[in-house]
Formats: sequence, C-alpha cells, structure tokens
Amino acid sequence: MITLNAKDLTIQHGEIQIDQGESESTIKSSDITLDADKERVTLTFGQQIKQTEKAVLILSFQGLLHGDMQGFYRAKYKSSVEASPAVPFIDGHHYMLSTQFEPTDARRAFPCFDEPNLKASFQLHLECPMGLTALSNMPEVNRTASEREGHDVVTFDTTPVMSTYLCAWAIGEFEYIEAFTEKTYNGQNLPVRMYAIKGLAQKGQLALKLALQALDYLSEVSLFLI
Repeated sequence: MITLNAKDLTIQHGEIQIDQGESESTIKSSDITLDADKERVTLTFGQQIKQTEKAVLILSFQGLLHGDMQGFYRAKYKSSVEASPAVPFIDGHHYMLSTQFEPTDARRAFPCFDEPNLKASFQLHLECPMGLTALSNMPEVNRTASEREGHDVVTFDTTPVMSTYLCAWAIGEFEYIEAFTEKTYNGQNLPVRMYAIKGLAQKGQLALKLALQALDYLSEVSLFLI
C-alpha cells in the first residue's frame, strides 16, 4: 500500500512503475480508498512492491477550483482595462487562478506527501489559454501548443528540494514591473519582478522596493546562520 495526503480530490487511477535495471514492470492499483477525516488516500496493489532504487507513481485524478484562497483556487476581480477574451468573465467579474499551499493545502491540488519535513523537487507543466501568463517557482523553459485547441503547455525548470507548501503557480492576464538587487550574487545583480493583473502593475512600486530590500537583507542573515 501507498498512502498520500489528498483533500477534495477524486483519484481515478493509480499505478507504479518499478525500474528493475534491464527491465520495467507496471503494477496497477487494485483499490483506492479515501479517508476524508485524515485527508489521506491509500492505494492498494495486488502484489508486493519490490524494493528498488527507482519507482514512479502515476496518478489520474480530478480536483476542484476553490474560491476560498486555499489549495488551487480562483480569484475574481474587476479589470481596470480591456481584458483579453481568454480571461474568464462570469457575472461581471474576471478571474485568475493561483495557489496557496501553506501550511498543508498542497493536498487540495494534487496527491502528495504533504508534510513540511518531507521535501522533494518539482517540475511543473501547466496548460493554459493562449495569451495568458503562467508563473511558478522557477523560470519558464519551454512553451508549446497543446493538443487542446487554443491552449499552450508551459514547462518550468526543476525546483530545488523543498517542502510542498513552497510550491506555487498562477495563471492569468498579468503584467510586471522589474528592478535589480543592489547586492550581487555570483557576480550578478538579480532581477526581481512584481506581478499584478493587467493595468495595476505600477501600483506595486512599494512592494517591489520592499522585495528588493528583503532579498538582500535575508541573504545576509542566511549567510550568518550558515
């Protein structure tokens, strides 16, 4: 059995691929049980899973776009400028999508070991309507047309090892303002951006200024702690 954290998710299928050196074997789950109170899902397999240095767990699942700023959620706003037709418009409001995983709400977006002391690296692929911006923890490395008409698939670089609550992404019609740190890191001044919905980025000047100061200050604190 494999037990993961999951909340408000429907797990439809699970299988594990075992790397056995010269060959691979796939074991499909025989039963999927959700414990809503403990926010856990358990996948049972019909045979013993052999110990191996590499195994890949593949899951198919569905979740909800919440409206309460938890997990993977939708946020409504009234645009101050003409919005792209790709931006959802419902009952007089436009919508963007974002995440809030602290402290343990990543489990509302995808099944995972959602405990702060369990860490992993993440590589995200986001499908979004053409013309919208997709953001995540790491820089975008590739954008290709999706098989779904009118959509792109955006691939981001792999993150450092980190807790699930630090993983993040957002999709919407964004714009940004940018400045550079005073301190240099590996000989370079780092770019820092403040993103906002289209038409409001210039209102983020104070946020950008404070972000630059915080980054330089915290880098010194981190060095001292090390």
